[in-house]
Amino acid sequence: MEKRQILESVVNQVTLINTDNVTFIRKKYFTQSLRLGIPIDIRRSEVEARVLEALPSIMADYPIHTPRILSVSQNQIEMEYIKGNALNTYKDPFFATNNEWRELGKWLATLETRLFKHKSILFSDLFEVQKNSAGIMAKIKTPELHPNTENGSISLGDVGLKNLLWTDNFHPIDFEFCHESSPGRDVAQLSAHMQKTWCDSTHEPIKWLTMGYSDGGGSVSSMLRWQHEFLKYYERR
Repeated sequence: MEKRQILESVVNQVTLINTDNVTFIRKKYFTQSLRLGIPIDIRRSEVEARVLEALPSIMADYPIHTPRILSVSQNQIEMEYIKGNALNTYKDPFFATNNEWRELGKWLATLETRLFKHKSILFSDLFEVQKNSAGIMAKIKTPELHPNTENGSISLGDVGLKNLLWTDNFHPIDFEFCHESSPGRDVAQLSAHMQKTWCDSTHEPIKWLTMGYSDGGGSVSSMLRWQHEFLKYYERR
């Protein structure tokens, strides 16, 4: 017997499917955002599939786990269901230790450079899709900041609290808007969303997240420029 539950998504149709043998996520992509009505290149499903398939080997030295691909078909991905809670459901950031926030920052710094090193293989025929994604994200979230894409960095695209799960560690789950950018975009978005959601209680976790980003070789100065713009975005919401 199969049971289905539609999960919250601004852009896609995301369904949690339970069968007698397995529980998994089915993500179906469309040519425009289901909630916002903004046209979006449907080939972003290929971007997400390639990133998800590459991450286990690219980031094998880190304990942070991302969903495993089960199947890919036209405009649809079925992936592993990770039974965790989205970070925005927590009343404060203290479900994770300072060192766990630090490891997440280091993971984000390492990932943005490793994906860039693999971009010719991962995104060779999808650069226009990424350019489209970058334009959409900039228009909605950071219209005053134009990233310098010459600095060797790939952004995951939308690293807010809703797109990270927590079990006994962090689990990033959304990669369809992955695009070339300047360093620090993802950690900046996350820290800005933390600050807006959890207010004063975020001082220590953000300090450790930033420390980890620096440990991983990330550009803190670039991160702070992004953070300034993302704080304005979350204030507008």
